[in-house]
Amino acid sequence: ADDLGVRVLLEVGVAALADLGEAILMGNPRELLGRAGQLFENALALTPGNGKALFYSGMAAAQRGENLLAADRWEALLATSLPPNVADILRERIAELRGGAPLPEAAPTNSGPIINVSVSVGPAAQAAEIPDVTVFIIARDPNQPSPPIAAVRRRLSALPAEVSIGDADAMIPGRVPSAFANLEIVARISLTGEPIAQPGDWFGQQLVTPAEGKTVQLVIDQQVP
Repeated sequence: ADDLGVRVLLEVGVAALADLGEAILMGNPRELLGRAGQLFENALALTPGNGKALFYSGMAAAQRGENLLAADRWEALLATSLPPNVADILRERIAELRGGAPLPEAAPTNSGPIINVSVSVGPAAQAAEIPDVTVFIIARDPNQPSPPIAAVRRRLSALPAEVSIGDADAMIPGRVPSAFANLEIVARISLTGEPIAQPGDWFGQQLVTPAEGKTVQLVIDQQVP
């Protein structure tokens, strides 16, 4: 019983470290290689299987150029229970980091679309002559932006395009777009390929009410400072 109590306290403490790291990171993306990154490392040292710490520390390793370490951590994260869309993104990134073919994809889900978003690139972003990088289209709770509720991705070369976001794109099982009366939709050009906003990324955002059934017109015309 005493051992169980110690384990529970340890898990709670590690979760708090990872949550604090994420909160710092949302306030300042540069802290991924600073205080937030150290908190994720501390969490992993105590509990190597902590999912949030594995995700963000893998991202930090990739930014430092430690590709194999990043791949190792994301492969460990794949061993946990992840939504299919998140697992697919990790498989692709792991393949890029290791320089090989992607790992086998999980079976797709069949939930219908909740929101249709027409995504285009504004004149300022077009003038920046951005290479063909990943664009993340994210649905999030306006009152609690992190973690996102759902996410899909496209290549910049595919825009303008109409994108559907549905419950099958949920980041966390049971926390789905259809459960929210209002959502904030963000389309972000990721210059680094990472799902967390980085300085220099271009984005557009809009508050929507899914029940209205309207196609959201979203223009990427702002830049992360």
